Amino acid sequence: MQQSGLVMPPVILFFLPSCPDNAKDDMPSPSEPDDWVYLTTAAERLFEEWVQWERRGDKEAFLQWALETCRKKTEEFMHLRICKDWVDEMSPRQESETKCLRQVRFNMITRKLKEMGWTEELGIGNSRRQLEKHKLVNQPRLLTEQGWDNISSTLDAFMSSVKTNRLTEQRSAAHGRRRHLLTTKLLTDYSQRLPRGLFLPGRTEITLFEPFRRIIEDTPPSEKVEASHFDGAFTQLLPFVEDWNRNRREKALQALQAYHPGATADHLTRVTSLFVCCDENCVYSYEGVVGHPPMLQCPSDAEWRKACEPRMHVGAIEKTKHVCELYGINPETTSFRDMLARNPLLECLTCRSKGGIRCILRWTALFEWYSPHLKEDHEIIAVPEADLPVILERENASNVWLKSYIEDLRWYICKECDYRHRLRVVKSHLRKVHGIEQDINEHWELIPSANLAMLGPNEIKLYPPGRKGPPIKSRIYDRGWGSDSDH
Repeated sequence: MQQSGLVMPPVILFFLPSCPDNAKDDMPSPSEPDDWVYLTTAAERLFEEWVQWERRGDKEAFLQWALETCRKKTEEFMHLRICKDWVDEMSPRQESETKCLRQVRFNMITRKLKEMGWTEELGIGNSRRQLEKHKLVNQPRLLTEQGWDNISSTLDAFMSSVKTNRLTEQRSAAHGRRRHLLTTKLLTDYSQRLPRGLFLPGRTEITLFEPFRRIIEDTPPSEKVEASHFDGAFTQLLPFVEDWNRNRREKALQALQAYHPGATADHLTRVTSLFVCCDENCVYSYEGVVGHPPMLQCPSDAEWRKACEPRMHVGAIEKTKHVCELYGINPETTSFRDMLARNPLLECLTCRSKGGIRCILRWTALFEWYSPHLKEDHEIIAVPEADLPVILERENASNVWLKSYIEDLRWYICKECDYRHRLRVVKSHLRKVHGIEQDINEHWELIPSANLAMLGPNEIKLYPPGRKGPPIKSRIYDRGWGSDSDH
């Protein structure tokens, strides 16, 4: 009131229409307000009347005026309460009426759309819900003929887009289910019976194989595709797989000949035939670069096909030659599989700490991702034979998880029938199918289709005598990393 220029006794303020200042907030405080706001026009009128009564000096008349003013305000408050009760009573009714109007409008529009041929689409719950939410439909007013003429073309186009999107989603979902059935179940079973030396192409190339593509994409989404639907296509798959493997081998040989002119197909299996593809940090053997799954698998695969073409890894080749020299191995006559079976122990002198902590690793661990040991300035030496017992113990304990992980992959093959599966499954297969109990480890082999770093133990730290290193985890495998493990 003082801000408006009106100064009146506090008792006069009681006669003014007022409300608490915090009522203007979205969530007024339930506590008593510090300030009250008043209607300015009523305050000005009341101020003029008060000044007039003050000038008259008639206290009796002033008291009557004050009582009458108080009575009017009390009536206003009572009427306000009645109005509030009416609003509280009418709000649900108005809300119900609004909802009813929206529903009537929606029903009128659906009838119009059915007359335009959208009966089937409107019978689908999700399509009806999308229409109901449309801004031209979700309105609390009745539909007139003129109103329908104004919105009919818009809603017809909207229903067309709803149907198109629904069919696209249904088709995509059906294709996804069929690809999942093919790649996770059927191809897994098929790969277990591939002839030795053949690898299954990537999932993208398999699903784009024309007989499979027709089943996946040309079968109507409403029809259920089961495993038996792919039987005919699988009879045509082997020539495709053979051709794919032949193409991969030719590319690997071309890469080798570019690095080593005069090389023949026999050179591909040598220990120094080490490749790299799209991932510069993964080193592969010949079998690995042919059979490893591509890093990227999408239908528009032109880019990754080009990136996944094999190339020679010069750094890995030179470092392998040095390891062969340390152990008196002839790299010209040693195969990759023979080198992998031996997997020599090495020490990196460059990585030895000032406190004498030694960095011990296998040949395969040289090729870990971003490994510093491939650098020319890292000095690699052979491990003294006297250190082998303590190294093998710590290595065995430190690589439990990796060993278990690799043995759980389908990289193992039965030499009797080319059956492929996890190691424990292949061993069970040898016992049950072939009746082999003795020297069972002589009847299976590892398919080295992964990058080299995954085919052997990780590097370990060897602490000086008398210095206690980090605790060794509980050992599960106590036969080392070699193929003599029967776990």
